[in-house]
Amino acid sequence: MQDKKLILFFLGYLLFISPLKAQDSLQLMSYNLLNYPDVNPSRLPHLKTVLMYSQPDILIVNELNTEAGANNILVQCLNQDGINYYSRAPYMDGFGSDNMLFYDSRKIGLINQSLISTTLRPLSHYHLYLKDWDLEQTGDTAYLDVFSVHFKASTGSQNEHTRYEAAKALRDYIDNNTNGSNIIVGGDFNVYKSTESCMKVLMDSGIHELKDPVSASGNFQDNASYSILHTQSTRTTEIDDGAAGGLDDRFDLFLCSQDIFNGSGNYISLPMSYKAIGNDGQHLNLNITDPPAISTYPSNLINALYNFSDHLPVSYTLKTNKNLVDGISDKRADIKWRLDKEHGQLYFQIKDGAISSISLMDYTGRLIKKKTCNYGSEQSLELPSQNHQILLLIIDTNKGQEAFKLLW
Repeated sequence: MQDKKLILFFLGYLLFISPLKAQDSLQLMSYNLLNYPDVNPSRLPHLKTVLMYSQPDILIVNELNTEAGANNILVQCLNQDGINYYSRAPYMDGFGSDNMLFYDSRKIGLINQSLISTTLRPLSHYHLYLKDWDLEQTGDTAYLDVFSVHFKASTGSQNEHTRYEAAKALRDYIDNNTNGSNIIVGGDFNVYKSTESCMKVLMDSGIHELKDPVSASGNFQDNASYSILHTQSTRTTEIDDGAAGGLDDRFDLFLCSQDIFNGSGNYISLPMSYKAIGNDGQHLNLNITDPPAISTYPSNLINALYNFSDHLPVSYTLKTNKNLVDGISDKRADIKWRLDKEHGQLYFQIKDGAISSISLMDYTGRLIKKKTCNYGSEQSLELPSQNHQILLLIIDTNKGQEAFKLLW
């Protein structure tokens, strides 16, 4: 029964804010913002289009210039169109442009963050935890350490060495401050090949080696074999001080710890989910708006990606063994809910005497089950064995009936 998911909509008041986007999974996204908002702040509606399409659970960004810019993204791009559950990390101003974390606060909590000093600009560490169904009862959760990096750009031995120094600082930090599990590193690596020293120090040295989720090796630049992974540039000409040249570099990417790569811990890597959003693999050295038209993404998204940044965002999904919900703190105050997916049971506990019964009906109004509620004790409703149904959950209260739509 692991393919089943529970989604509840209140037909008047909301029980859970919105549907689960994917059962027991986390969608990660990394995006270079091209010095927002210092460069052409009017680009923001394009970013909203990108984020409304992707709706990541965890978003890390590079080249953010101000805290006001972070607030603009949160308010004008993420918490829009009925969405109000995104949060962000506190702004930490380092040398040069900065990183930032945005996250779905229904599923994820931020414990703390820190900066890792390098010879150029600091790297960011975000220590997160998951909000699963049983967290309130068990106090047990899964942690995730997310690192946002932005290494030195350009070719040449000195630039490559500066990238290595930053990666070595990250390598030492991971080895000395983590147990090596539940680690994600994402951002703008500015690398040209998998054998570059900054990649090797992260993947082939130290105590806790990292892995490329898609195991890409060799030269990335101008290599048609890796055109589907290229993230820069979306344009062949300079716009807003961004890079030109068309799509020919895999600068933006994710790395993961070995337990995620092997699926031996709380998270399982889904390499087939890994993608450069807006890249169809057919635009090597071209604008992403050039023929052939990209048919795998909406045209308005392609135009937004072209106009907002010279980078494409990278998306990558992890499966987790935790039962994530859309809002552990957004439940009704008088009902505590708990889902047992394995056995198809919806558990509930009534906190006062205002609720007399809970009924389950099919969408035609046929009664499937009805449970008389006992104040204080945990009870359960058995959900139908057949999934992909639209059901109604009816709560009888001393003020009347309240209905929820249930997708199971």
